[in-house]
Formats: sequence, C-alpha cells, structure tokens
Amino acid sequence: MSMEIPQEKLDNPELLTEAEIWYLWTRTPNKLLALGVEAPTAPPEVPEAAPAGTKVTPLEEQQVPTIATKGGIVDDAEEDYEEGWNNNQRRAELTRRGLSIDGNKDELIARLRRSDTDTLEDDDHSKV
Repeated sequence: MSMEIPQEKLDNPELLTEAEIWYLWTRTPNKLLALGVEAPTAPPEVPEAAPAGTKVTPLEEQQVPTIATKGGIVDDAEEDYEEGWNNNQRRAELTRRGLSIDGNKDELIARLRRSDTDTLEDDDHSKV
C-alpha cells in the first residue's frame, strides 16, 4: 500500500500527521532522522470502519447457523420447499435423506419439513 505525501509536508515535517510519520518511518527512517523527526512509539490508531457500502448488522440481530441433526450447517429459517422447487428436486432431496418419495407435492413438502424438525412418522422412511 502506498501513501501520497505532498512535498510541502516533506519540506515542513511539523505538518506531517501521525499516520504519515509512521508510513515514512517504516520506509525511510534515515530521511526522517535527518529532518529531525522523532521515531514514533507505536502505530497510529486506526478507527475501525466498515468499507463504504457495507451494511453492518449488530451482533444481537445476527442469526447464527446451527448444526442439523443429519449433519451440515443449516439456517434457523425454515426452508421453503414450495418456491423454487419442483417435485423432482423434492424427491431427490428425500432420496438423499433416505425417505419415501411417494405422494403428491403437499405430501413431499410435509415429509421434508418433518425431516427438518425430526418429527418423522413411520411411513416417512423409504421401504427399500
């Protein structure tokens, strides 16, 4: 990372900021010594700021993912098996979980949701 320091400040070291002194000291300490600038005792304090355009969510409002009983990290939010899913995708997910793929759309969705909440029924398991 480079820093542009105006020549005016280099000619008048008393105009240098802490950050500029630290920057120059880490690169050309002999030059600063020749100008009569004392060695900095510590790096300058840099305020913690988020990059421009970054939305910062307070810790209290953040959701923490949890470990599902079947393994893997899942969000606390319930999966929406209706929007963006077709029956082939629902059946593939049920097969992956070792569950029955029989039934209509509503039955498949209900079985997936029961699986998510560990409330499976006896007939939910695959008969293979």
